[in-house]
Amino acid sequence: IKTKLLEEAAKITKRDVVNAKGETAEKYFREGKEVKHRVTSYVEKVIGKTFSIKRTPEEQALDEIKAKYGNKVHADINNIIKRKEDSSIPKIVLTDDVVYNKLQKYLNDFVVQLPKDTVLLSEITIYDAKRDLAGTVDVVAIHPDGTVDIFDWKTRQFSKAEKEEYQGLVSYKRDLYLAQISEYRKILKSSYNVEKFDKTRLIPIGVEYAKDG
Repeated sequence: IKTKLLEEAAKITKRDVVNAKGETAEKYFREGKEVKHRVTSYVEKVIGKTFSIKRTPEEQALDEIKAKYGNKVHADINNIIKRKEDSSIPKIVLTDDVVYNKLQKYLNDFVVQLPKDTVLLSEITIYDAKRDLAGTVDVVAIHPDGTVDIFDWKTRQFSKAEKEEYQGLVSYKRDLYLAQISEYRKILKSSYNVEKFDKTRLIPIGVEYAKDG
């Protein structure tokens, strides 16, 4: 399973593409050819919802700041996991040392709950050739017996209501998130011959932003 995942992921790249309206969107390319569908847009069409909601220009600007920070958190998590698998990989901190150390402690506790000798693949891109569909899974955990776990981190500043509603996942996105991780499972089963799954979980990571002024 690990070999097939890594071999296929090596064939896929991501890059920004500007459309006819001048809008920039991230696209997948497999061996130089654009992939028709990405999992996030695919599930939006399937269940008739969108990850985006109408926002004012000010809210959009703030969302962009939060998204960039969320990407840094994901990158730090990715670095921590890859260093667990390969100690020669250098430590790269994109948030700050305090946040990185907190993430490292959390992931240390997270890993010890998995079976011994479980292999972790972080930020792994998967592909379904029949549907020309690609997506990136935050973590695929492969147990020694071939059982697979799927974990997807969601960074967000949660309101009190959201924290109480569903593990910190806001309702209008919850169905999309669950459909997204379900799609990852389908791809792993149909394209990578994964037969046994244990955990398929969304893991919210709360982020607090300081108010300027």
